[in-house]
Amino acid sequence: MVNIQKKFDSKDLYNRCFRYIVYLFAFVYFLVVMFNYHECIQLSEHEYLTIAKDSGLKMKTNSPFPSYLLKGHEIFGLILFLGTIYQKHNVFLSSSEPPNKNDKESSKRNKLIHKYNGYLILFSMMVMNVCGFYMGYNHSKMEYFNIFIWIFASPFLMFFLIICYTVYAKNFFFHRLFTNLLVKASIAVPLARLVGSILQRTSYFTRYPDYGYYVGIGFVTLIISIYAIFDMYQQSKEQIEYNKSNILKKEGKKKKKKKRKGREEKKKERKKKKTRKQKDGK
Repeated sequence: MVNIQKKFDSKDLYNRCFRYIVYLFAFVYFLVVMFNYHECIQLSEHEYLTIAKDSGLKMKTNSPFPSYLLKGHEIFGLILFLGTIYQKHNVFLSSSEPPNKNDKESSKRNKLIHKYNGYLILFSMMVMNVCGFYMGYNHSKMEYFNIFIWIFASPFLMFFLIICYTVYAKNFFFHRLFTNLLVKASIAVPLARLVGSILQRTSYFTRYPDYGYYVGIGFVTLIISIYAIFDMYQQSKEQIEYNKSNILKKEGKKKKKKKRKGREEKKKERKKKKTRKQKDGK
């Protein structure tokens, strides 16, 4: 079942069309985060303008972000982003490798990498989520941000709970389904921040930077959601077709067994008839 899910995963839309684009984007994003710097400009006594180092996204706050929350959100957000891409890449490589029964060490190694990288991803996701939530909830002066932060944080909590359950239950179909959703969400976050930053600098949204933030994030989220729905449909379709083929195979095997039993019974009857005739002849 695991190998089948890997094969399906290696042929999905991400691996067919977007894999190398995402690798390039991840490399550039990593360099920007590593070599850029976070800005915090005081506008008045209780108003600050923070400019994110990864995207240039602007947010008005009532005080500078605490450094431990800012660093936690930044570092573990980057680990989540790169970790999910690596996990997807590792699954692709392991599915494309020719099966080698003698090479048990490499399969064990891949399983361990997948397992511990998965733990790191889940841990990073929760740290990023908690740090981001407390920064936004306690410091942001943006309109409606206290509502937005709940909408942003809740999907990541859902991913954490469901992915943990699929691992515990060994439900590989739903594990693949929700981990792929997490991959899309982790790519959507930096993309949405970048689009929001670009919109904030356009002629209309310079007057309303808060709405530039929301529109940019909302637009990217909508596009990624449409892609995610399409991908979920494809995954479900593959699984249904696979289940149907399995049912047909099982039915075919049952029919073959019945035919064999019928032939064996006929042979036994023929033997019995022969023995009876021989006895009658004597």
